[in-house]
Amino acid sequence: QEASCWHPKNIYSYNDGLRELAERNENVLFIDFNPYIADSEGFLPEGWSWDGCHPNLEGYKQWGEWIVWNAAYLDIRNND
Repeated sequence: QEASCWHPKNIYSYNDGLRELAERNENVLFIDFNPYIADSEGFLPEGWSWDGCHPNLEGYKQWGEWIVWNAAYLDIRNND
């Protein structure tokens, strides 16, 4: 992986902080996509990123498709 890439443990820590902030605001839904697509080392799949961490066009396309397919579930969770 490229040197510019955050180590996955840092990404998970950063996402945990964002999740906590979102939980304090009922109008914000935090979506952590990383657990659904990261490989066993925590990096994005080959072809979805230029450095293993930051999505490229294909990575954003896959992310968008995942959100569309899971929108009903995400809406239900947001209305609990």
